[in-house]
Amino acid sequence: MIAAVYIHQTKGVPYADDIVRKLKTIETRTRNTLGRFVGRRVFIVRTMAGHEPEIVGSVFVESAAYRTAEWLDAHRNETLIPPGSKFDCHGAGKWCYRLSDALQYGPFPLRYFPVVNKTRTYAMIETQKEATV
Repeated sequence: MIAAVYIHQTKGVPYADDIVRKLKTIETRTRNTLGRFVGRRVFIVRTMAGHEPEIVGSVFVESAAYRTAEWLDAHRNETLIPPGSKFDCHGAGKWCYRLSDALQYGPFPLRYFPVVNKTRTYAMIETQKEATV
């Protein structure tokens, strides 16, 4: 199985597209919801109000660490989070996931894939192993 991580975006803030274009190299979350995917490749799913969720690429999740608001402020060029936005750090800190080796493809509607389990943060997609001859 492979995880398909939901990345919410608006027309003005294309976070999912920025990840697969290798512009956004740190993803942030208020809880450690992606920690189980460290060391693994995950699909990136673009979610946007009024639109169907779409897989737009994949990325390797290198590491996870809890970071302070000051650290995040110094790394805005990697998170691409504008100061004061709803995704900005409004407290003690956030979980940060270092991303690498992004690949862009699609978009492919998520409904085309066999989703086994769904949460608010990600979906687990069943993959088939190639038959060996």
